[in-house]
Amino acid sequence: MKKGRSVVIGLAVAGIALLAACAVLLAVNQRLRAENAQLRRDAFGARLAADLATLREQSKTLPDRNADDNAADADRLDTAADQLDDADRLDREYAAASLEWQTTADMVDGNVEFADRWKAMMEQYLRRLHEQLDPEHQPWLAASQEQWEAFANANSELHRRVYVQTYGQGTMRQIDMAGSHVGRYRTRTMELKSLYETMTSCP
Repeated sequence: MKKGRSVVIGLAVAGIALLAACAVLLAVNQRLRAENAQLRRDAFGARLAADLATLREQSKTLPDRNADDNAADADRLDTAADQLDDADRLDREYAAASLEWQTTADMVDGNVEFADRWKAMMEQYLRRLHEQLDPEHQPWLAASQEQWEAFANANSELHRRVYVQTYGQGTMRQIDMAGSHVGRYRTRTMELKSLYETMTSCP
């Protein structure tokens, strides 16, 4: 019996010692992790300070801007803002008008009207972008538009066939088709608009 108790006591002591050792190792590990994190923060701070110093030196070599530069930038920003208002205004008009449409005819006619308006704006940006491009780049715009029209027509026919198969010849097909024309011309307009603004916003 005494021998058994001794074994139990020995195991208990060994367990306590093991727990104590684990606690020490855990504390050491936490301290090392904290020190490593601090070292990383110090290294990041040093790199950041070096980058800022480099940027300050580079800024000294930039040409001074004058009042004419600032005025030209302001004009370009005003022009871009006006053009953005045109597209944004058309979006808002479409959203407001769609709330008033009650019948299928209203929805179809309304979408056709806004599709025509987006198409007109698309053609406007197409002309503006053409005027901004150098002569050697203009054929690429024409090719892009030609390819887009071919894709848009084929895609529109695909939509039509999907709607016919899904809805038949009902009113839902007419509404969806009219709405898809609004989407196609709006998407192309915004793409051309973005390209035009890229060219006119740079010095």
